[in-house]
Amino acid sequence: EALAAQYLEDPEIAADFAVYYELYCRYSRVFRIDGILDGTCTKGTEELARAPFDEKLSILSLLIDSLGGEFREREEEHDVQKALFGILGKVKKEISETCSEAQDACTGADEESTADGTESDGSVTLLSILLKSLAEQEDDFRKNRDAKLLSREDERIGHFTIEALKELVKKITLDGEQNSGDAGFDAVKQWFSGREKDRIGKVRETNAHLTNAFEYIAQTFGEGQEMVLFLSELSGNYYSLRFVNENGNEAYFKYNKVLLLKDREDSLRQGILQL
Repeated sequence: EALAAQYLEDPEIAADFAVYYELYCRYSRVFRIDGILDGTCTKGTEELARAPFDEKLSILSLLIDSLGGEFREREEEHDVQKALFGILGKVKKEISETCSEAQDACTGADEESTADGTESDGSVTLLSILLKSLAEQEDDFRKNRDAKLLSREDERIGHFTIEALKELVKKITLDGEQNSGDAGFDAVKQWFSGREKDRIGKVRETNAHLTNAFEYIAQTFGEGQEMVLFLSELSGNYYSLRFVNENGNEAYFKYNKVLLLKDREDSLRQGILQL
């Protein structure tokens, strides 16, 4: 409460916030949110079903917060992969053009590579092209950030993209024997495919978490106002909507349809009663 009062200068509001935060933390410990999401915890469903509404709201908020973080991470990973795909496409094109202009300079001749990634005869290697691309990305990012042209989201995507490129440069540097020509680009494709495989695995995991959250709420509260609130929060969040639209989720569509039909039924019943 003392900490909250430093930011919320109204004593009553600070006290209310402190009480709610303690309740929020307690439910986070008592009801294992991670267990609910991975489907291994159904603890306290009967107790929670009889709890006051503000306590039920705390559980819903915890689920929304946890899922919201996952949705955001999945969409950021998707955007970074999309950005990397465009950058690596340009790298591939430059490699092909270089090879066509000087075939013998791109076939991995026996000359030793210099520190900047070029062969001793001055020919261009995969590493040198990647280093140049990385430098361009860092320069553009710095300029746009300093000019306040990047949104908070764009800044995060740009940062993660640059970090991924640095990871790739490090890999290619260590795998020096794969450092030139079209053949060298196979290592880049394998690296990108590995990232994409990991991303898809995380998407499936998050999708399962969303399904488990729906099933827990249905088991605990049925299809009442708690389910309506949960769906409303999901439908009003940019990242959750984007995730569901791009990846689908049977539970989301199922319960959303059920509630829409229920609303329609209630509306028709009211119309009949009025008649």
